[in-house]
Amino acid sequence: MEPDNLEVSEYVLNGMVTVERELTGKGHRYKVYGAVFEKASGKVLASSSVRVNRFDTTPMDIYKDSPVFLKGKNYEELASSVKKAPDETVKRVIMTG
Repeated sequence: MEPDNLEVSEYVLNGMVTVERELTGKGHRYKVYGAVFEKASGKVLASSSVRVNRFDTTPMDIYKDSPVFLKGKNYEELASSVKKAPDETVKRVIMTG
């Protein structure tokens, strides 16, 4: 997956990992979301989520000096897109820095 491929691809795979508190309040677990949608129409073809108790969040060496944290509208759009159900539509948005 490279930026050049996005221009010619028909489908987009998007995902994110969130942190949730345990019901007991004594820990947390991760929830992984993923969705595949058609680039031209924005129609979600498949989506899923799974809870994970252990998730290694150690950054790879290449990312240690430049972590990426989304906030504001960019985060809201990403979170919304990966939580859509099949046959729903992802809103086309241009990400800003």
